[in-house]
Order: sequence, then C-alpha cells, then structure tokens
Amino acid sequence: MKKNLFKWGAVMVLSITSISCKKPLTALSDEGQSYKIHQKIGVVGPIVTQTRNVNIVYFVPNDLDTIAGYRKRLSDLLLWTQDFYKQEMNRNGYGDKTFGLANDGTGKVKIVTIRGSLPKSSYPYEGGSGAVASEINAYFATHPADKTSDHSLIIMPRYQIDANGTPGGPPFYGTGRWCYALDYEEMDIQNLGKTDAVGNRFSVWFGGMVHELGHGLNLPHNRQKVSENATLGMALMWGGNGTLGKSPTFLTAADAAVLNVNQVFNNNSNTYYGNITSNITKINASYNTGSASIILSGKFTSTGTVNSILYFNDPNVNNEGTGVNRDYNAITWESKKIGTDSFSVVMPISDLQEKADGIPYELKVKLVHTNGTVTEQIYSYTFAGGIPLLNFSTRPELSKTGWSIASFSSEETSGEGTVNGRAINLIDGNGSTYWHSRWTGSAASYPHTIVVDLGSSNSAEGLSLSQRSGASRAIKNFQILTSSDGTSFTAVNSYVAQNISGTQYFAFGSTKTFRYFKIIASSAYDGLQFAALAELGLYTDNTSAIENGAFYKLVSAVNNTSVLDVNSSTPVNGTLVSLWANNNPTSNNQVWKVRKVAGGYYTLKSKSDTTKVLDVTGGGSVNGTQIEVYTSNSSNAQKWTLDDAGGGYYYLSPVCAPGSNLDINGSFTANGTKVQIWTKGTGNSQKFKLVKQ
Repeated sequence: MKKNLFKWGAVMVLSITSISCKKPLTALSDEGQSYKIHQKIGVVGPIVTQTRNVNIVYFVPNDLDTIAGYRKRLSDLLLWTQDFYKQEMNRNGYGDKTFGLANDGTGKVKIVTIRGSLPKSSYPYEGGSGAVASEINAYFATHPADKTSDHSLIIMPRYQIDANGTPGGPPFYGTGRWCYALDYEEMDIQNLGKTDAVGNRFSVWFGGMVHELGHGLNLPHNRQKVSENATLGMALMWGGNGTLGKSPTFLTAADAAVLNVNQVFNNNSNTYYGNITSNITKINASYNTGSASIILSGKFTSTGTVNSILYFNDPNVNNEGTGVNRDYNAITWESKKIGTDSFSVVMPISDLQEKADGIPYELKVKLVHTNGTVTEQIYSYTFAGGIPLLNFSTRPELSKTGWSIASFSSEETSGEGTVNGRAINLIDGNGSTYWHSRWTGSAASYPHTIVVDLGSSNSAEGLSLSQRSGASRAIKNFQILTSSDGTSFTAVNSYVAQNISGTQYFAFGSTKTFRYFKIIASSAYDGLQFAALAELGLYTDNTSAIENGAFYKLVSAVNNTSVLDVNSSTPVNGTLVSLWANNNPTSNNQVWKVRKVAGGYYTLKSKSDTTKVLDVTGGGSVNGTQIEVYTSNSSNAQKWTLDDAGGGYYYLSPVCAPGSNLDINGSFTANGTKVQIWTKGTGNSQKFKLVKQ
C-alpha cells in the first residue's frame, strides 16, 4: 500500500474527517453488529503466537522518551485487535484465524523498543517513514530473531499534544507491508467504547492504528455495501478507523479472503508473496434488468493456485482519481473459483452507493492466490439513467498468426531492456510486453504511428487496444485508418483511449475488410511527448455467424451428435426438453428458430410449435431446474445469451439465472437425458454447436 496522501496536519479535529484514510460517516444502528464493540481485554482469549508474527516495534526519536506504561497499554490493545480480526475471520467462514503476535514470556505482546539515532524532526509525518525504516532494518540485520515475518507495525510516541488534547507528529500510514501509528497517554483499552472527548479521541487514533495495520496486512481500502450499513456497520478499511470501539465495525468478505492467505495468518513455513503471472483471458459483463444486477463471469490463467476472486467496484467520487490509494469508495464482492479456471458473480446495483450518470467506475477483478499474492486486471464502466453501461466483455479476436509490423514512426531499442520497447511487441499476444516510442538519443514526439500488416485481407468489427501495464505513458487521442495495399489509407474514425490497464475495444461502426491498419496517436495523458502500448488486435462479433431468424439444431458437445429435443411432436406448455439422438430425417421437435431480441439476447422457438420457446421452468435459478417449452411471453426465463466457448461452440445462459448455463445432466449421452441449468462451468455438458438447417 502506498503512503496515504492526506496529511495529518498540526491540528486534528475530532471528527471522522480527521483520520488520514477516513471518509464521511453515516449514522449506524447497533443491530446486527459484527463485533462486540465494548468488549474489554478481560474476556479476550490468550495471545495467538504462530511461526511468523507481526513484528511490533516501538521506535523512539533520540529527543523523546517512551510514553508511560506503553508495554501493557499497547499489549492490551493489540490482543483486543487480534481477537477482533479472529471474530471477523470466523464470521466470514474462515474459522478462528488471526494474525500472530509474539509472546514476551509474561503473556503480553512482545514489543521491540528501538531508540532512534536522530531527533523527531528527522522523522516527520511527510517522508519520515524512510528514515525510520532504515534504522529498524539495521536493527533487524543484527537481531534477526526479532523479525519473524514481512509484516511490521511501527508505533512511535506522539511528538506533541495540542491545546485541545489532540496528539500528532510522527508518520501514520501504510507503506507496503509495514505500517506506522502513534502512541499517546490516552491510548488505553479503558477508553474503548467511551463517547466523551477522551473516548472519541481514542477511537480516532486506536481505530486509525487498526486501519493502518490492515494496510500492513495487504488490505486495500474498500467500503461496505449499502445493504451492510444496517446489519454490519462500517467497513474497517473505509471509515472504520473512526467507528472502531464505538459502533459496529467489520472486515468485508474481500478483506477476509486476502487475510486468509496472509503469511501471518497461517501457522506454517510455506513461502509467501512469490511472483505470479496471471491473465483474465475472457470476461463477460451484462446487466440483468430482472434482478437489477451486474452479471460477471470469465476465465483466467495463472502460474499459481487461485483461492478467491475479488471484484472491486471503485467509483471516481469527487474526482479523487483512480488507481492505487484512490480506492476509498470501492464496494466489493468475493467468490470462489469455478472448476480450475472460471469465475462468476452477481452484483446487485442496489448495493452500490454511487450511480450518478457518467460517473467513472474502475472494476478491479483480483485473483487471490494461495501464496498471498494478489493480481488484478481493471475494466471501466459508467452509469446512464441508473443503469450500468458495460462495454468491456471480451470480444473474439482474429488470430495474429502471419501478422507483422509494416512500419513505425519510432521504437526504443536500448532504454527498455532486451525485449520491451520494440514495435513487434504490439502483436505478440503478451500484455506484459510493450512498445515504447524512442526516448534515448533524439526523442520522438507526437504524432506516433504504427502500421500493421495482417498478411492477407481480413474482416473485422473493431480494434482492441491495451495500454502498457500500469497505464505508464498512456496514449489518449488516436485515429484508425485501413488499407488494402499499404499505401493508400482510408480513415475509419478518431477515438479516445482510457487511461487504464486492460483491453479496450473501439468499434468501427460497420464491418471493414482490409489488409493493413494504421494507428496514429496524437496525444498523451501525461502531456509529454512519449508513448507506450502493450497490444493491438482486431475483433469480430462472436455471434455474427448466427443468422437471425434461421433454423438450427443445437448439438451437444457431450458426444457431438445428440441434440436438444422437445419430448413431443405436439408440445403443450411445460413439455420437457431432453437430449436425444439426431433424427434422420430431421423432425421438427429437434429444430429451433433462433431470433435476436432487444438487449442482445436470443429466443429459441420450437419448429414443432412456433408459439412455444425454450424456457427455464418457473423462471428458476436453482441448479437442476429443468428446461421446457412454453408459450412465448418475453420473460427472462425465455431469453438467452450466447457466449463463445471456442471451437464453434456456445454457452447458453438464461437471463433469469445469469450465473448458470444450459447443461446436460451428468454429461450423460443416453436418449432422454435431462436438460437443465447449472452453475457456469467450462465442461462439454454446457457447450452447444448451432448447426443451420
């Protein structure tokens, strides 16, 4: 976690806006509180000590002394905090897991006291953490037994107390897996839950310490869902640093998933936080009007083992910005992986606080690995008329086999290493490599131009573009042109790329056929002359091969011969659909008229009775709900999305159950096998080929 950018300042008002990571609070009810907020140390369990524990350091500048009674006071508070995390992990389904704390041999928390070599003026709030860390690392180098993990909480005595009783002075924020807090005379568990001036002041500084500890334990900011306000209260990693000990405060499901794989939450000797390469290879996003929810599903690859998937919906509130340490208002969901490489989640928009028209959202999809490493990819969306506009679903891209770079205005061949900087990286299919305009020697300036040769004439619906990872040197305005001969180019359109990581899509407006395409970038987000891009590609419509209104058989991939069959040649409402051998000659109860309807959905009418369509019985969403035919009524039980499954196959997902797919029960192949819906997966039981009749 990068250092928080808000300064503490010399005077601290005792309100929620006074803490460095804090956002405005709302009134909360004690009903359904997630933790007993007035619990005192006397009923907290014994200290939990593990193989690796949070290193607790009390660092004292050479012109200050320790605050009286600090060892007992801070030990009491840290044990309370350890129990708070344990209770919250238990509530989130992970059992009594919590972070480890070393025992000093008397039942108190081991606190390593280090006397600094410099006065407090050398360790200011702004920028002072570096000097503190340097001395602590030097101490750890000569006292390795005192450092058992990568996570450290550094507590420093207050530098001053203002006339109104407010302490201040030292660093108070998170820097990576280290975090900083302060100690002062009222930092005492006896003040927990008090609502007088002393109690309010204590809540701010103690809550702030526990919040910053969260950052030191790998937790980013995130906010409670709207529905959690009344039941759970305030998320610790949002405004919980002003409510802890006074009103309900909790860890979100996303927090708990990250902590579950944290080094100091696991009593083992495993290796944590190693490098992992991952990629979300496919993502599908849609808005379900029936459930008023964002439906997200996708597939990923990773060199590690994924434990959980997190979904951070992060609005750019009041132009706070995007990216690291700008995620204060992110509302999160968590899910477990499906099979080995898939995910799916339903996110009701009623749980999102911000839905103003045009508000920029970053959707950060994070893969949480068993070694504690979290990787993410970012997608953008906004709202219009209270509805999310989701335009980032993966498009099927043309193969880049045979592609080459025909020309470029410049490339960097020395300053970006042996691989990066070259233009060829734009078509290598690897989002972690990138092209960079020349900056060594005589630096190139805008406009920057790239021409790609497809090797032969191809048709495409639009361009895919990925900024360099981290959006470093991101381009802003650009133009696309196409050509059949590489000499004479025709302008397609001008576009504005987003300043984000991940793939972006830019539609041509109509299908274009060409051999060459040119990108002319004319400006940058940072206002400088340099440019970088990770990848360029072309996409098609994955359902463009399906002829609207034509008749098809739906062939199941379980054996590539059997088809969806209505269990009667004269069906009535409720007649079931099953798997059956392909009839020859063809019978009408195995043929379906596929029509595209509003919203990009499809209906499938049985040729045996074209008033009846493929329908999820009762509009259900439970695994095993059977498929039938029913008189067309335009309900969500009769609307389907078609998603590319590769190899000419599709997944069919009902709008009434967006987390499910059409499925052949048990992957059985016998005539009469039940056709149902089931949680989205990637097996052959959920893949169907549409064969035109």
